[in-house]
Amino acid sequence: MPFCRCCGRPAAEDYAAAQEEVHPTVAFFLAVYDDYYRDIDPVMAFLQGKDPILAHRINSRSFCPEGPYFAALEG
Repeated sequence: MPFCRCCGRPAAEDYAAAQEEVHPTVAFFLAVYDDYYRDIDPVMAFLQGKDPILAHRINSRSFCPEGPYFAALEG
């Protein structure tokens, strides 16, 4: 499922509505969608080479929401 700033939440909600059981990753995405949305412009600037300093914030693991799979890094 591709992510788009303009339709990320609607696309995920449509996907979730079509499923009998929502995958935990999709449920997490919907729960923290506002955080993902907030991060899109800064991350795009970083990827375009306009904000190389953002690498330090991303690397700190506190900038972007971390999904359920990151729990394995804690233990």
